[in-house]
Amino acid sequence: ISLPLDAHIPEEYVSNLNTRLSLYHRLARVEHIEEVGDITREFQDRFGPLPDPVGNLLYIVKIKVLAIGARVSSISTQGRQIVIKPHAGHAPLKIRGARGVMSKYLDSAVRIGPTQVKLDTRLLGERWKEVLEEILGANCA
Repeated sequence: ISLPLDAHIPEEYVSNLNTRLSLYHRLARVEHIEEVGDITREFQDRFGPLPDPVGNLLYIVKIKVLAIGARVSSISTQGRQIVIKPHAGHAPLKIRGARGVMSKYLDSAVRIGPTQVKLDTRLLGERWKEVLEEILGANCA
């Protein structure tokens, strides 16, 4: 997963290197959305309010879990586009009912093709994160 986000645990937030490494390892093993919420609360309890890079890191972990459930092989950034590709041999991604934020952007900022879905971050602005999450959630098995 490659997204246009600054995502890391700053040294100023978690000063101990071993603790930071342990947290990264724990994040790499997350398999369920609920775990992201648990880890978020733990970060806040232990280290205080989340700085943006940590919030972005937790968002990416959530997207990784959703992508696995949606049978997505890759999510990448190409210029101003977020490109979502399903695993080869799987059906194209579907936008079931196009509810929520996503419904406002179909055919303009959200392009659905047979082998990929593209999100135009220029047209979506900060909403691209919410739209990406909706698309993956709508395709989870």
